[in-house]
Amino acid sequence: ALGASLVAAAVCAPGFVPLAGLSAGESAADAPLQRRAALVALGLQALIPATAALAGDRDRASMVLGVRRQKMPTIQRGYSDLSAEGKITDEFLDTRLKKFVSALSAYASINRINEAPDKYSKKLQKDVDIFKAAAQEKDYAKAMDALELFRKDIPGGEGEFTWFSKFSIDTGIKETQ
Repeated sequence: ALGASLVAAAVCAPGFVPLAGLSAGESAADAPLQRRAALVALGLQALIPATAALAGDRDRASMVLGVRRQKMPTIQRGYSDLSAEGKITDEFLDTRLKKFVSALSAYASINRINEAPDKYSKKLQKDVDIFKAAAQEKDYAKAMDALELFRKDIPGGEGEFTWFSKFSIDTGIKETQ
């Protein structure tokens, strides 16, 4: 009885803020109906299909950076070695060309705007093919021009890079602190 009178006094007190969703003038008997309505509303949300990312979905940036971390050190070393030699050597053709072209192709493939191969990745793959043909012919100038064209054809954003980059993601060397 004392508890009921305290509640009644609180409801009538000036500045009373109702608790648990009850507004002034509503009784506690209405609370179960409000709770049921809230539960039904929350339950209906579970039936609405989600439009957010599904499990396994990754954004373009994270995919490009992942492949960049794996392939760019090979690309940078290959370009650096070719620049230092000033020509395409038999050693490069025999031991490095296949891995270098594979890294370029992987980087070309991931630098697309759409899911399927698009005009960007197809253009980049053509640049790789031009480089490979020039390298096999030992045409150094044409091969280096093809590599520069490849670099310039990368769509803007995460995939862009420079030759002789010092970023750890491009060199493969972990930074120490």
